[in-house]
Amino acid sequence: MTDHDLYCKLKDAYTEENLNLISSRLIKLYKEGQYENIISIANRIKMLIGIGENRINRIFSRLIMLYHPDKLNYYLQDIERLYNTGDSTALFRYSHILIMLDQEDDVFNTPLLDFDDLFPDGQKWGYDEEDLIYFTDLETSELYDGEEPDDWGEYQTISSDFLSALKRKEYGNLQIDLQFYHLEEMEGGLNLADYEIEDLAGVEYCRNITSLDLSDNSIMDINQLHSLKQLEELYLSNNHIDEIGILYKLGGLRVLDLSGNRVEDIRSLYHLDNLEYLNIKGNPVPIDQLEVLSGKGVIIVH
Repeated sequence: MTDHDLYCKLKDAYTEENLNLISSRLIKLYKEGQYENIISIANRIKMLIGIGENRINRIFSRLIMLYHPDKLNYYLQDIERLYNTGDSTALFRYSHILIMLDQEDDVFNTPLLDFDDLFPDGQKWGYDEEDLIYFTDLETSELYDGEEPDDWGEYQTISSDFLSALKRKEYGNLQIDLQFYHLEEMEGGLNLADYEIEDLAGVEYCRNITSLDLSDNSIMDINQLHSLKQLEELYLSNNHIDEIGILYKLGGLRVLDLSGNRVEDIRSLYHLDNLEYLNIKGNPVPIDQLEVLSGKGVIIVH
C-alpha cells in the first residue's frame, strides 16, 4: 500500500462516528466483564500504539483515551502533517483504527450499545465552554492539608505494608534497609497491585514517580499520596476507599481509576485541570457530580 493509499484510508476511517462506535463497543465489553476480549483487541494493535500494560483496567483506560472523539481534530491534522512530510513510519502507526473497524472481527463485532446511553442525560464527549460549571465552595474540612516531611531521618522508623510490598517487588528481599533517598530516586511507573497492602506509610517519599498502580489491595486511607505531585496515572481499583479529598493536590493527574471502591463524593476532582479519564464504576457517586466532570471534557466510565 502506498502512502497515498494509506492516507486516504485513514482520512476515511478517522471520523467522529467511528470513534464513537469503537468507544461504545469497548465500554460495552468492559461493563459486561468481557475482559479477555478487550485484552485480545489490545494485543492486535499493541505494536502500533505501544500498549505495554498487562492489567485490564490500565489496558481499558489506554484504549478509551486513544479513541476519545475529542481527539479527532488532532488526529486529522497530524495525519495531514505526516503525509505532507513523508513520514511513512509514523503515518502507518495510525492504521490501528483500521484493525478496530474490521467488521469481520468476531471478538469486537458485538452489538452496538447506543452511545448516548453510556453517559448522563444531555452529556456528550467534549464540552461547550459556555456550559462549564465550576465549584469553589468546597469545605476546607473535607480536604487533607498534610505537611511535607521535615525530617527525612524519621523515615527509617516507618514500617508498613507498602514498604514490605515495595521490597518484594523491587528487591525480592524483605531484610533490605530502605532509606528515604531510595524512594525519592524512583522514577517512572510503580506497580504494586494485589500485594495485600493496607497501610501506605512511606509512599509519600516516592515523589518522582509518574504512574502508580495500587489496585486490588485493602487500602482505606490514601492521604499519604499528598506529595506525589508528578503523578499522571493513578490506579486504585478494588480497594476500600471512601474519601478522596486529598487528590485535589495531584494537579498533574490525567488518568484516575477508582472503580470498585466506596467513593460517594468526587468534588475534589473538579480542581484537576489535567484530568482526562476517570473510571468510577461501582461507586455511589451522585449523577450531578459526574455531569460536572463530563462537562469539563473528562472521559467517565461509571
